[in-house]
Amino acid sequence: MKFIHVTDTHLLKQGELFHGFDTQKRFESCVRNIKEHHSDAHCIVVTGDVAERGEPEAYRFFNEQMASTGIPVYSILGNHDERENYGSHILGASLDSAGFVQTAVETPVGVFLLLDTKLDGSDAGTFCERRQQWLLRQLKKYSSVPVYLFMHHPPFNLNLPYIDKIGLDEKEAFASVVNTHANVRH
Repeated sequence: MKFIHVTDTHLLKQGELFHGFDTQKRFESCVRNIKEHHSDAHCIVVTGDVAERGEPEAYRFFNEQMASTGIPVYSILGNHDERENYGSHILGASLDSAGFVQTAVETPVGVFLLLDTKLDGSDAGTFCERRQQWLLRQLKKYSSVPVYLFMHHPPFNLNLPYIDKIGLDEKEAFASVVNTHANVRH
């Protein structure tokens, strides 16, 4: 099965630059490449930081571009996304009963679990008790098929200090959940 993984687009309003780059033009180029070379993908998974400042305009632009691919899109938020605007403006944003943007996507090769690791008010990620319980329920539900986890914040140190300081806070709790389920593939 073929899927597309997109992350950290950091979209801004039209004409605004991010570190000297026009994020909208770059994203248009990404989408054009998907349409020209990868239109046979089963889905697109977006793992956060869709918008640099969480502005509705950036999310609307993202939606327009993603809709033009004709491919199903599943996304979660990152530390730069704004939870309320994201939930209100991202097409297909799936909120669980606790208000987290996380979902299970059944695919021909197994289940993709998209985890919400955003800690509001911080750049670091979190794996709080409610998210742990959600993941445990999903792993139990899908215990007979391969599971693939998607999240914005790294659940282990990468030895890149600027990234490690904003990684997942509860690395040990995450590892204890994942390591007890043999069907977690990636």
